[in-house]
Amino acid sequence: MVEENYARCVAVCAFEVGSNPVNDTHTGIVTQGVGTVGAPILDDDQQDIVEAQTNLWKRNGGVLAWYSYDSTPWAMTSTSYTNLVDRTNTTYGVTTPGASIDLRYSAVKSSATVPVRLAVLAERTSGTGSTADNRARFTDGTNLIELAGIGGTKQWYTVDGTLPIGSGATKYDFEVRTSGDTVKFYGVTVLSYE
Repeated sequence: MVEENYARCVAVCAFEVGSNPVNDTHTGIVTQGVGTVGAPILDDDQQDIVEAQTNLWKRNGGVLAWYSYDSTPWAMTSTSYTNLVDRTNTTYGVTTPGASIDLRYSAVKSSATVPVRLAVLAERTSGTGSTADNRARFTDGTNLIELAGIGGTKQWYTVDGTLPIGSGATKYDFEVRTSGDTVKFYGVTVLSYE
């Protein structure tokens, strides 16, 4: 303890403040005020975040497969579906780059399939074609979840669907196509959300 102007400190209050700037535009499963500028970091808020993450995992709300670029995103114009990972294969194959996932333990009690969400971070950078033809899909050659409508805003585009439970690991590919527009693909992910 240090004397200051012949007085001793009787009480001290120290707290952390969230970083600046904080992006609070995306709503989540916890209060948006957590971590905003000037907000204190409270035990209750931290507990909410931990419990939310725990509940996501308990409800199989985890990432099943994902792919992203660590440097320059792929800008493509092909009107044929093309493998997003190797950028060359135009048909699904057991040897094409993709992800093997086992969905046997991801099903929910009320469904014979696995509810999934395909999310694609992308943007159309040039062209005037139909955004409905700017697409991405996650397929095993027979079953798929497909997203359409990638427009001129860089954002996460999402679509919900289902995949079969299967009897073991199944190989899936991420494939993308455009209407002839130039579309930049930054990353894709498939989430189990129920």
